[in-house]
Amino acid sequence: MSGWKEIVRMAWDNVKSQRLRTGITASIIAIGITALVGILTSVSALRSSMIDSFQSFGANVVTVYGGRWAPKQSDPSEWVYQPKIEYRHARLFKEKMAGKGTVSINGTAASNVEVKSEYDKTDPNIRLVAGDENYLEMSGFKADQGRFFSNEENESGRKVAVIGPDIVKKLFPSGKPIGQYISVNGLRYQVVGTVQSRGSIMGMSQDNLVFIPLQTARADYPSFTSFTVSVVPPEGLTAADAEFTDNVEVTMRIVRGLRPSQEDNFIVRNSQSVLDHMEGMLGKLKVAALIIGLITILGSSIALMNIMLVSVTERTREIGTLKAIGADSRSITAQFLIEAILIGQIGGWIGILLGILLGNIVSLAMHISFVLPVGEMLLAFAITFVVGVISGYYPARKAARLDPIESLRYE
Repeated sequence: MSGWKEIVRMAWDNVKSQRLRTGITASIIAIGITALVGILTSVSALRSSMIDSFQSFGANVVTVYGGRWAPKQSDPSEWVYQPKIEYRHARLFKEKMAGKGTVSINGTAASNVEVKSEYDKTDPNIRLVAGDENYLEMSGFKADQGRFFSNEENESGRKVAVIGPDIVKKLFPSGKPIGQYISVNGLRYQVVGTVQSRGSIMGMSQDNLVFIPLQTARADYPSFTSFTVSVVPPEGLTAADAEFTDNVEVTMRIVRGLRPSQEDNFIVRNSQSVLDHMEGMLGKLKVAALIIGLITILGSSIALMNIMLVSVTERTREIGTLKAIGADSRSITAQFLIEAILIGQIGGWIGILLGILLGNIVSLAMHISFVLPVGEMLLAFAITFVVGVISGYYPARKAARLDPIESLRYE
């Protein structure tokens, strides 16, 4: 044979001549790569969205809350229920933290509510968020039109509201909601401001929220009895500093009346700890994706090896002819090895394209931007190359060791 160019050409011709067999084998490989790249693409998009969202959410904030299950401090494998933080706890905590940080008391007053204006109404999927005068700015929201509500409006329980851009678009066709009224559960609130778009966090839109003053919510929604306190550290400290987080924890323990021997009955989180927790979960999802993909690819590599062995048997006379006209064992090995690699790459690239498409369909369904996963593409390319080499090596060596005379006699 006249060099590598001729070997590659012959390998490609043989791949093309067996289209059905090539297609079936490549499809099996493509399924594994699609699963692998699809899941990893979704995870990458989710991670990117999560980091962007948390950066805009108020990264330098410590949050204290209850009303849910959490790992026990002395034994993380055991979960215990942390009692909700009542308003009296939150208020006392805010008083005791005076001068040690800026505190906001907030919470979800109602979920899945329908909001109306004189022009239209929303779907019943709006969250009504209550907070004091510090909440919106502390949480990283930026004013678009109008203003945020004031301390006086909060303390006096004024029926005012700040709304998200999705609600502006739905309820106020003119795009000018300031001074107009919305109705939530039959209660009217005057719009005093709107916030800029923030997209979504973990697939949950941050643009369809309604914010009302904390005291207004307490008066209008008697069932609103579980609160969160958010704390921004004083100048010179960050939310990640142990000095600050210890101070927050000790203050809440005093407020809750806990003895030194008792464990915390509340949860303390900062944005970084939440991000680290989510990173850990996404890491486990990546490992699961790798295991699923590799198991499927292992099956496809066995199928590819069997196909190549069948091909060697069917082309025994051809191999004998090639050897008779001067082809050496190295050339025969290279040709069959390249055929296996080509089939692997065909399946791999089909799987990569389908995986990117599938992963981004999932991402877009969660309102996450399109992602081109370069790292995952390179990983898939490397895997299919290795699959081709491993699956093709034994059949290639078997072909190279065939006796030319016996091969020419083969029927």
